[in-house]
Amino acid sequence: MDKGGATEIQPFGVFVRRRILAAHRDLTRIPNAIEAFASYWKPDSSPTTDDVHSQHPQSTPGTSSGNQSPTIKKPVISKERGSLCDTIVTTVDGQKFDTKDLDNDRGMAMVADWSLPIFEIAEKHNKTVLSRLTYTVFKQADLFRIFKLSPIKFFNFFHALERGYWDIPYHNRVHAADVLHGCYYLTCHPVRPLIGPTTSPDSLLPPPLTLAAPISASMSTLELMALYTAAAMHDYDHPGRTNAFLVAAEDKKAILYNDRSVLENHHAAESWRLLQLAENNFIETLDPAETKRFRYLVLEYILATDLKQHFEIIMTFNEKSSEMELQNESDRLLMAKMVIKMADINSPTKPYALHRQWTDRICQEFYEQTERRVVEQLFYEVHEVSRKWHFNTNDFLHEKKEEVNTGSQL
Repeated sequence: MDKGGATEIQPFGVFVRRRILAAHRDLTRIPNAIEAFASYWKPDSSPTTDDVHSQHPQSTPGTSSGNQSPTIKKPVISKERGSLCDTIVTTVDGQKFDTKDLDNDRGMAMVADWSLPIFEIAEKHNKTVLSRLTYTVFKQADLFRIFKLSPIKFFNFFHALERGYWDIPYHNRVHAADVLHGCYYLTCHPVRPLIGPTTSPDSLLPPPLTLAAPISASMSTLELMALYTAAAMHDYDHPGRTNAFLVAAEDKKAILYNDRSVLENHHAAESWRLLQLAENNFIETLDPAETKRFRYLVLEYILATDLKQHFEIIMTFNEKSSEMELQNESDRLLMAKMVIKMADINSPTKPYALHRQWTDRICQEFYEQTERRVVEQLFYEVHEVSRKWHFNTNDFLHEKKEEVNTGSQL
């Protein structure tokens, strides 16, 4: 606010509250395509495993985004049997997982419920919440059988992955598990086909209900496995600081990645390095072309979580929503990016108790960063976010990209 020529920087707490309010309004008022992901995503009942993941098509591997239609996946010859007959799996660091116990876990039984009590699960299984949830999602999606995955290497990787998440308020293994759960929910529940523009851009009324299938029915099994893996990996080794902070501090990661998507590049590179270890390589049963395609998809999904790309992805999605063709690889890629983005910022759509916990946690992490910023005298312009944040979400999301410069500050 300008008073007598002086710029008043609003307190950081005010900025955070406004950000949360704006995010909530984004998820509940954005018209057209986004409504399918947020306000009106209300399935009639929880689908069964057979309903959700039966006969997934498999796309032809490769890194191109052409207009190829999915083809049926051929059986994979495994190098090491992925049998789940042995109920006790012990990782290289000595952590034991009882798959029989996991299959009968009451908390994990709610994996298809939007109100999954993630904090209760984390309180009971603090060090293994991510690996336990990933196992449940992969089992529900039948990925162990389809790809003949080794349970030992699977648990080696995902337990090592969750150990690499810092014990910080928000960007921790619980957040990774929550994003994975969001991706699973958004792909396994039937949704209405995407719709075109409504007669009134500000209308909050949902479009007429139509019969629909889950997004997973249009994705290949390789794409699903890549999406779920990327969700678990997407904030690996997060230091609890933003990209803007790391760039201003001339952090070694910012220098390594030339100030571009610093954290997202770091998460992707380091978690993939972890996957390459022989004892962790649970995707070793994929052939070279499948491995190349899997890596391409995982990297694309993780990099899509950079908020600097938010407006470009949203605008592209809104433009294509009325003519989305999920037989098209590029459209499926765009859809999956929207899924992981929605899952990454899902808390305003959760029951209030869950939303409040996530809000408290992100506020705490922001405040800790602010204290560090003052100590290190890093005066990058955070207040620009507050000054440029518009509460009219329709105008906000459809402004020209060059006029909305908040992404680089988040």
